[in-house]
Amino acid sequence: MVEKFIAERIVQRYALAGGDENLRTCARLLHVAPDAKSVNLVLGGLEKAFAGRAANQFPEELKMAVTEALKEDAAGQHLSLGVRVGHPGALTAAMKIITDEKAAKDRRLELIRLFGEVSQPSCILPLLKVVHDSPDVSIRLMTLASLQRYDDPNIAKVVLEAYPTRFNDDLRAGAQALLASRPTWALVFLREIDAGYVSPRSVSLEIVRTFKRYSDKKIVELVEKHWGKVRASTAAEKLAEMERVAKVIAAGKGDAAAGKVAFANTCAKCHKLFGEGGQVGPELTGYERDNLRYWLENIVDPSASIRDEYVAFVIETKDGRTLTGIIVAQDKATVSLRQNDGQTIRLAREQIEDLAASPISLMPEDVLKELKDQQLRDLFAYLMKKK
Repeated sequence: MVEKFIAERIVQRYALAGGDENLRTCARLLHVAPDAKSVNLVLGGLEKAFAGRAANQFPEELKMAVTEALKEDAAGQHLSLGVRVGHPGALTAAMKIITDEKAAKDRRLELIRLFGEVSQPSCILPLLKVVHDSPDVSIRLMTLASLQRYDDPNIAKVVLEAYPTRFNDDLRAGAQALLASRPTWALVFLREIDAGYVSPRSVSLEIVRTFKRYSDKKIVELVEKHWGKVRASTAAEKLAEMERVAKVIAAGKGDAAAGKVAFANTCAKCHKLFGEGGQVGPELTGYERDNLRYWLENIVDPSASIRDEYVAFVIETKDGRTLTGIIVAQDKATVSLRQNDGQTIRLAREQIEDLAASPISLMPEDVLKELKDQQLRDLFAYLMKKK
């Protein structure tokens, strides 16, 4: 086990260092590997080194060495590396797995995520088939996130066809994240909204903010038509909202059981409480949950105090995408971004044009405004109850 770890780390170090000479050294290690076990160790090191990146800058010597080595990989142990180097057999095998509902779910998710990290346009049709037909919501969500990688007009068309009848609320959130990621798709989506096929009230504030980052005149006009001049609430408006909610809560008794339902519909997509919910925002169970003022300040004005690990970042990619989320992992080669729909995408730093922290929380300011008075009392009864 120790020898395996050392061997993989040596190869990984050469591959991460990059440059023709280091990568040719990896090719030579493959050539001199005395047996199948040694070949697997070298391939494993390469696979870890290129996680999140396409191996499109391999010198020809290494591409040929990897391609030759993969011929002996009958079990598909290094299928991901094969996809990264564009090996035809690996691409065919991977696309077959992602559309196979009987294949292991973890394996499907791994390969779907992989097609979002490397540019392999031949995977677009299989991915769209998964979005349209798969009964598994988590598989479809990951597929929507990976399709952001491809600037193909057919993607927006298929997603919008499925949007009204084949998507639940979670999938619509994933579709909105995808459609907002490119200005051409954003315009198509906004025209659907303008035609009355999608309610503007169903679009999250974070998506509207992404629309506003685009300078296209038609996008600007449609955003202002349906959402007005999107701006943060003033300090006076936030204080008035806190006082309004506090009065509503004081005027009656809440039902924690009903509040759990309200929590699931408003908060649980991003926050976890009592072991249930998402992981976009912080875990709430250990907070000052009996302190109403604390809740009101953090819910009504979420941008006032943002913990470092939950600062939102806006990423502009070289292929024209605008992505917003929380950085959950990074190294010198890649950045992993968890978006508002809960999906995490990994980007090679070489793909990133600009990366900047946002002073605005991913959490919208108006999450309580849609709730009726009794729903507010129920929600806070659940938030503040003892476990």
